[in-house]
Amino acid sequence: MLALAAVPRWLQPSVPETVYVTQVGESRTIALDDGSRVSMDTDSRLVVDFSGDERRLVLDRGRAYFRVAKAARPFVVHTEDGSVRAVGTEFEVYRHDDTTEVALVEGRIALLAAPAADAKQAALGTLDPGQKARLGKHQPLHRLPPAAPGALPTWLSGKLVFEDQALSAAVAEFNRYSRRRMVLDGDQVARLRVSGVFRSDDPHAFVEALEQLYPVGVEESPAGDIVIVARR
Repeated sequence: MLALAAVPRWLQPSVPETVYVTQVGESRTIALDDGSRVSMDTDSRLVVDFSGDERRLVLDRGRAYFRVAKAARPFVVHTEDGSVRAVGTEFEVYRHDDTTEVALVEGRIALLAAPAADAKQAALGTLDPGQKARLGKHQPLHRLPPAAPGALPTWLSGKLVFEDQALSAAVAEFNRYSRRRMVLDGDQVARLRVSGVFRSDDPHAFVEALEQLYPVGVEESPAGDIVIVARR
């Protein structure tokens, strides 16, 4: 009878990491090897590596929604600002402006600080369904206003929702979805507060609503940008 000796892990062939990217205006849903599914928003980059003791994912930029299949190995999403550790759950991670926002829809997740040199990641806290938080390097965990438990992110259905939001923030969100940029002319315009539900692939409807409801006009720059100006 032939006895098979265990092969040391460092001699076992490694599974190469896989990189997923969405272009500006593109979204896609990916089925992972463990049965999990990831929906990626526009202009996002995700690295997946299931070769180690954890199901390791790195969100370099952009936004993704994770539907995690239950398994013995933890499912961990890393960013430069910190990490999200889950087993079987659904949550959103959004990395932008040098911070990371996390929103939990179902299950429970643990939040970890960005790793320090030669040290384990410190635990920051946990989230329950509906709760949101912001992570930042060398910053305390910041709790955000909660959403209704079970409510899915609106971008999954191609919608952007603004509730009394600065026009500068709304325009920045729209610009993630289009190569034709919207530009604000001056602080007076940028400080306007906007509310509404819009299709992420229809910036023209957003601009038309601004012209009808706010004291602004629209011009075109020599480079083809949409310039939103105060109405004279």
